[in-house]
Amino acid sequence: MFRGDHTYEPVPIAISLISNVYYEKQGELNPLSYIRNFRDEVSSFDELSCGSDKASLGRFCGSEILGVLKNFRKKV
Repeated sequence: MFRGDHTYEPVPIAISLISNVYYEKQGELNPLSYIRNFRDEVSSFDELSCGSDKASLGRFCGSEILGVLKNFRKKV
């Protein structure tokens, strides 16, 4: 494979709010978590887990990522 080539293999993706990451690192609950609770049941970050039925994003084409991000932004 040449450098810069694209592949059709699945790629895992995760979306989080920076406030959730901050509070997770501090070992505290996010005070806004009752509003912004977007957790799912995925426990590992790999292609199979992130594309499973347990994942909140599920599987989608790479060309749809901007639409996914816009929808997430509307929910926040």
